Amino acid sequence: MTDILLFHGFNINGSGIWYPWLKEQLELNGDFVVRIPDLPNAEDPILVEWLESLNEEMFGTDSTRPLIIIGHSLGGYFVQRVLESVVRDTRNFWKGRLVAVYLVAATGFPIKRVQNFYNPKLDWDKINANTENVQFHIVWDEEDYLVSKEHGLFIHKHCNNSKLHFLNNGNNHFLENTNQDLLQIILQNHTKQEK
Repeated sequence: MTDILLFHGFNINGSGIWYPWLKEQLELNGDFVVRIPDLPNAEDPILVEWLESLNEEMFGTDSTRPLIIIGHSLGGYFVQRVLESVVRDTRNFWKGRLVAVYLVAATGFPIKRVQNFYNPKLDWDKINANTENVQFHIVWDEEDYLVSKEHGLFIHKHCNNSKLHFLNNGNNHFLENTNQDLLQIILQNHTKQEK
């Protein structure tokens, strides 16, 4: 059994777009328990509030199970912030359990709409030290009109253990109600035999 925690993006919640569909598909096709929490004030998010909302239930209460974290758009940047500081993981929500991170159409550097998320700059030395044995998957599509390819390349450049999945399937910032591409990438990398 593997826990999966999915963080939604800006101006959306855990029941929006492809999130519930992905949860259903992963739980049907693999040995996964998927959680998609609603982060506070998503239409005008404040980083401190999102960090303060983290709790053990989100990550799964069985601390012996492997953990995968998925972050979409601003949720992907939020994941980077979470992994930056072990101090925020004092109860071992993820340390020692985390096996993979999926950053889907994630921002890697400041965008205008939510400046408070980007100050101070990310410390990639800390992220890499905290996630030494974690595989990062950067998923981005050529049709993304909100987050440019440079964001994915930036994350890949700074992350010690990342794999690029640059698609050209019209995913449009991954805002559809389903996403077969992402489902297949996760299932290909996390089969029952690997658990």
